Amino acid sequence: MKRTLLLTLPVVAALSLSGCTGTIDHKKAEDLVRKAVANAGKTTVTSVKCPSGVKDKKGQSFDCTVALGDGTKGAITEHILGGGKVEINGPSDFKMQ
Repeated sequence: MKRTLLLTLPVVAALSLSGCTGTIDHKKAEDLVRKAVANAGKTTVTSVKCPSGVKDKKGQSFDCTVALGDGTKGAITEHILGGGKVEINGPSDFKMQ
């Protein structure tokens, strides 16, 4: 049975996540997921994993896997804005099972 997590969040403010290496800081990307879920006020994050080594390339995106306190699992997409900034646009970026 597929459950849908309805999150009513505004666009999450862009967050600077790039280190000196030209890659996205995956730990900060994971923190952004936690903040986005917390802002929705629906549940808690029990685990989140974003890929390391993602190049800071404007227009690209990457998925972080997430497990929530209510048992829901899935992925949340982060969009790279360039200059070390990423954003989560809202409910359309939450792909939960």
